[in-house]
Amino acid sequence: MKEVGLFLTGIFPLLFVPAAAGVMELWVEMGDMLLPIVIAIVPVTVLVLVTAGHTTQALTRRKQTKKEAAANDSAAE
Repeated sequence: MKEVGLFLTGIFPLLFVPAAAGVMELWVEMGDMLLPIVIAIVPVTVLVLVTAGHTTQALTRRKQTKKEAAANDSAAE
């Protein structure tokens, strides 16, 4: 896991610099569409955060339930 994290951290500039350069190149054209872009990005970002949070909580509860069931089965024996 650590190796993959270090690898991804090392290639971040390769992943993000071209996108940033493209945004800077098209900034004038995007200026007219800035409000619709922000209106589209903000709700989608919130939706992704909420969905990820609920998914994480559900998986955590599921894992805890399985652990508790296994502990109860072991205690019953």
